[in-house]
Amino acid sequence: MKLGMQIVNIEKPNSPDNTIIINCFEAHDSYANMAVAYIGLRKQIEKLRETKWRDHNFRIFGFGDIEYIQKVLGLAGSSATRPCYVCLETKEEMQEQSDKPAKLRTLAQIKSNHFRFKQNGSKLKEQAKFNNVINFPLLG
Repeated sequence: MKLGMQIVNIEKPNSPDNTIIINCFEAHDSYANMAVAYIGLRKQIEKLRETKWRDHNFRIFGFGDIEYIQKVLGLAGSSATRPCYVCLETKEEMQEQSDKPAKLRTLAQIKSNHFRFKQNGSKLKEQAKFNNVINFPLLG
């Protein structure tokens, strides 16, 4: 598993020359392993957010594939009842034509759902009752 960072306000942000590996170890990218990787990074990320360079604040963005983002947010995954990391629509609701805007997920709501999921015994079969939040978000 590896975690990297990129400087994005440059001409070629995805270039290997602009990518810095900040954490790397041989392990599956499970939630548990990612939680270990983030232990030391949380404080460093917060310090970076507070740092100024030439009168500009650093802006930190999380990025990765869908599976990574779901794990960082503590979500069950793409096969869950509510698979989207942005909204709370069910798979069925996503298939319907509707002018109604989707209700968006928030970090506060994710944390609240995780607390309630834990209070209910962390039963994976009942994760849908808690908007498929099964772990505490790793960042935020």
